[in-house]
Amino acid sequence: MPLHGTGALKRLALDTAEHSPAPLGVHLDHSRDLDEITACLEVSHTSVMVDGSHLPFAENIALTKDAVRRARAHGAWVEGELGALPGDEDVSVWSPGWDAVRDPALKVVGRLSPDAEGGTA
Repeated sequence: MPLHGTGALKRLALDTAEHSPAPLGVHLDHSRDLDEITACLEVSHTSVMVDGSHLPFAENIALTKDAVRRARAHGAWVEGELGALPGDEDVSVWSPGWDAVRDPALKVVGRLSPDAEGGTA
């Protein structure tokens, strides 16, 4: 299992956040692996992004619920990946294809109360 945030870079990020005079967080981005999410939470990551966009909707909900449960036990927040949005995620322009993810997004919010929802292009 490849873990993001392992090794020297992880230690640097966590040490910097811990000793900063400003409040800083350390985030795990786009993980599909609950063991990886748990490992990062156990070493003080303040947020994680669980990416279930490759799964059928019901399985994505189940994966995200499990990630939320694990993160809340560590005082961390979760961003859930609902699916792919059309276009370029670095350009904020409305696209008609976004309508296709609006209803599932509202279902996720109703079922999970996640801290944030994400979409990728």
